[in-house]
Amino acid sequence: MKKDKYNNIADHIFKVDAVKIAVYEVITHKMTAYRAEIVYGVTPNTLSRYVKKFNAELAYLQALGLKTK
Repeated sequence: MKKDKYNNIADHIFKVDAVKIAVYEVITHKMTAYRAEIVYGVTPNTLSRYVKKFNAELAYLQALGLKTK
């Protein structure tokens, strides 16, 4: 997924920039959720929920035909 497509969805879901960056790192498989929480200062044990939330939103948009992979 390109960064601009990710930002369109993430801006709609997340308010905090650190969460947006951390979720992107996890989705692109550059970091684990645990490591991204430490590096970007996200509240512990929440990032995996944010990733699931993003993936659910992406699946919903794909079901509507609005986004492609």
